Amino acid sequence: MKTQLLQNTDACIITSNANRLYYTHFDTSNGIVVLTKNKDYFLTDFRYIEEATQVLGADFIVKTYDDESLKDTLKGILKNVKTVGIEEEIFYPVYKKLIEALSGYEVKNISPVLNILRSVKTDEEIALIEFAQNVNENALDKIIRMIKAGISERDLSIELKYQLLKNGADGFAFEPIVAFNKDTSKPHAKLGNLKLEYGDVIMLDFGAKYKYYCSDMTRTFCFGKCEDNEKISAYNLVLKAQTVALDHIKADVPAAEIDSMVKEIFKANGCLEYFGHGLGHGVGLDIHELPNLKQTSEDVLTQNMVVTVEPGLYFENSFGIRTEDLVIVTKDGVRNLTKFEKKFIL
Repeated sequence: MKTQLLQNTDACIITSNANRLYYTHFDTSNGIVVLTKNKDYFLTDFRYIEEATQVLGADFIVKTYDDESLKDTLKGILKNVKTVGIEEEIFYPVYKKLIEALSGYEVKNISPVLNILRSVKTDEEIALIEFAQNVNENALDKIIRMIKAGISERDLSIELKYQLLKNGADGFAFEPIVAFNKDTSKPHAKLGNLKLEYGDVIMLDFGAKYKYYCSDMTRTFCFGKCEDNEKISAYNLVLKAQTVALDHIKADVPAAEIDSMVKEIFKANGCLEYFGHGLGHGVGLDIHELPNLKQTSEDVLTQNMVVTVEPGLYFENSFGIRTEDLVIVTKDGVRNLTKFEKKFIL
């Protein structure tokens, strides 16, 4: 990774939490990683200096800094350096301080290289994501047994979070989406207090986090007997679109091509207007990473990328359907980490 980052710069500075964690495997709320041709540095404040020295001492020169000393600290490290790479994913106050401290250096954006490096997962990363996905499945298996008439979205969300933690999650990849009936027409529905009735659609979109790595899945159900042919047809069409996408994903295929296949299916069935988001996204330390599976994406799928495949149809103020699997891109196809059955009637 260091060699690739330093191809076009003399030094790199990493400040974002996820990228800092990715490079150091050390979780802090404060820290600056400085990579140079010869040595690597970890700058942090008083709170983490002892632990950083113990954990990173063999691989990094650990230094303490504050806002006043940052410029002098960096100048001491960046002797004989002309070009410095920084990220674009950076809070403005941090960016402002860095730019002031790097006055006189040529500054380049290293985010494109960092994002591509992170998009291809190691075997160790895949193992952590797979564990997080297994947590999802175990939690969902418990949750569907708790679903009953009269339960509220809020109460089911609380139970889902509890089951994720009980089954091994360190936390949540994102705030779970638990939606009933007309709330399911909102792709990112906010948690409400609707109570479940027979015939209602239920959408559950959630992800566990394990050792900092995320998982993601969605299942949509109809509670009890479904007599609405429109709902059944929409569910079957979404499932068909997802199956086509899963059958065509493999290494060296443009991500936009997969998204277009799904949109063509919806277009042929007269419902493209009800699918307004991209087909999927990469998953790793962040819940949304490269690659992007959408029509404007320039990403090309690569072996060991981990992506979601989540087509959906959303009928305003009525109902929505989404099915989401988490898969590993392979040379010849995918390895699907999502084993939970796709059964509409619950």
